[in-house]
Amino acid sequence: MKRIILVLVLSIIYTLSYAKDFVRILHITDLHIDVFKLFSKDFVKNVEILRSNISLILPDIVVLTGDIVEFGEGIFSCFNYGILYSMFYSNDGFYFDMVRGIPMFMVVGNHEYHTIFKINSIDVGNYLRYVGVRDYFVDIGNVRLLFLDTGSDYYFSPWMYNGVLPEPEASGLNASQIKFLRSALSYNGIKIIFTHHPFINFEGGYLEGIFMFNREEFYKLVKDNNVLLIVSGHIHGNIVYDIDKEVVESSFPLVISNGIRQVITGSIGKDGFFRVIDVYEDRVVVYLHSNVIDLLE
Repeated sequence: MKRIILVLVLSIIYTLSYAKDFVRILHITDLHIDVFKLFSKDFVKNVEILRSNISLILPDIVVLTGDIVEFGEGIFSCFNYGILYSMFYSNDGFYFDMVRGIPMFMVVGNHEYHTIFKINSIDVGNYLRYVGVRDYFVDIGNVRLLFLDTGSDYYFSPWMYNGVLPEPEASGLNASQIKFLRSALSYNGIKIIFTHHPFINFEGGYLEGIFMFNREEFYKLVKDNNVLLIVSGHIHGNIVYDIDKEVVESSFPLVISNGIRQVITGSIGKDGFFRVIDVYEDRVVVYLHSNVIDLLE
């Protein structure tokens, strides 16, 4: 079956033809490109292992859900984006594999707001300059993939932690993002949302690592519009939640045709994790997370 990928970015439409009955997404997250390799030493090695074994996976697209760089703003940050370009950029966009023409789509993470001193910047000017828009969607046949910036570091109730702060929450979504989401979710087909911060993290304790503002409105829109997956990173762990039942999924491959699942994949840059998701016209199949080390066996 021939399909067309339509990528809407600032009113520019790119097309890519292929002939398959499903779309295979390779999910990676938390690459943490660090020019000094102080906090993330293996990001190049892990990507190269995955790339050199990509024929074992054969994804149609790759999605990188934030924390692309270790620090995205301020002094020296442009060098991190320079490494990003050297790893993935070709003349007309970002590709995980330039030979096979596998496009890569990205979303903003909290580290894109960080300076080298881990201080939050007001905005993600470098991301907008070097990567592109922060909120957008990609249509693939009857599938819509939505990408949302869930904001910078934020502590909802810092006084609760007795001076020992856990992983920060994210500031969340603003009114214009909710408006964008409401419009984009009116699409009549399978819908998957990609964010850096997860919507839920039952294992992380009180609100740890999730995004905060407009959570209720986000959940209502997701539920009312039959979104099947929210796919995220941030917590550097591997877990899949059934949001409505508040349980952890343990049987894979996981076939989903209704209900909402929160999919969280561990860091590719620091720990070598990745995950495969197959999207059909009437269902999605989520596979157990894998590690690049397994590809060497």
